[in-house]
Amino acid sequence: MTEIFNVENGGRLDKFLAEKLNESRSQVEKLIENGFVEVNKKRISKSGFKVSSGDEVVVEIREAEKSESEFEIDFD
Repeated sequence: MTEIFNVENGGRLDKFLAEKLNESRSQVEKLIENGFVEVNKKRISKSGFKVSSGDEVVVEIREAEKSESEFEIDFD
């Protein structure tokens, strides 16, 4: 799934996306570092990247595989 956002007020990319995606900054940082975020059609790899008013931010969101902690464990 692809999400597209237009920046109204400048600031740090990770803070902007954490607010828009309702995720923690550490989760957003992983998206950025793994190459799932573009600003104005350029892939960004640093979470501290500064966005400006009018920038277009595109995020490719992939469903995460279930981690082992999400499964019920029965020790009987």
